[in-house]
Amino acid sequence: MCNENEAKTGEHIFKHTILHEMYGRERFKKGNRLIAHAEKEYNGRKVASKKTIESTDSDVFKFKKTLCSNCNGAKSQKWDDEFDLFIGFLLSNWKNSFKNGYINLKDVHPKCSKNDVRNLYNYFCKLFGCVLYSNGLSVPEEIVGIVSNSNYKNVLGINVVYDVELEGVTEFREFLVNHDLTGDDSHELNYRWAIGFGPIKIGFWYKTPPKFIIGTPWYGKGKRIDFTKNV
Repeated sequence: MCNENEAKTGEHIFKHTILHEMYGRERFKKGNRLIAHAEKEYNGRKVASKKTIESTDSDVFKFKKTLCSNCNGAKSQKWDDEFDLFIGFLLSNWKNSFKNGYINLKDVHPKCSKNDVRNLYNYFCKLFGCVLYSNGLSVPEEIVGIVSNSNYKNVLGINVVYDVELEGVTEFREFLVNHDLTGDDSHELNYRWAIGFGPIKIGFWYKTPPKFIIGTPWYGKGKRIDFTKNV
């Protein structure tokens, strides 16, 4: 983010505080360890692979080293705190929010101010920058500008999507998903990405053509985040 200091820290894909709540803080004991499933390239084709996870500090839960300690600490602490409130509320109250069709940030944070809204949006921008960098892609100047508190255009939208194909997953801890980052070559530079907690996904839409977008993106300029269904 600062383009000044060496990136020595790897941001957690799924917030570390959430992982602690789901799995505890201790190393996983033998017989109770997690399994990460993925696809890897082998001789020009994709093959399934799996890896045993021994703790929430495992690299499988993290992006590559994308941020310096200051940017991942003091600079973004308020963003992290705001996301903790958001994700805690979402995972505890998602049924009512889904029925309403949106998440009201006033319910998440009763005294929610414009600064609180911006802090939450900045967290999403930080996470999006990390996934781009981890995929060997340049982070657009627009995203860097946003986390530097510049005025910005609506380029990165966020929403929450309920995946009906995963409605049978009732425990979030049983199915965390870091979805592939994808784009569309027929349009200007654009990406879409998501992280999933069981059937609940947080969608990231960067300049995504409307035909690919599920629901209505939120651009950090209001207190309602769309919560829609993937059909």
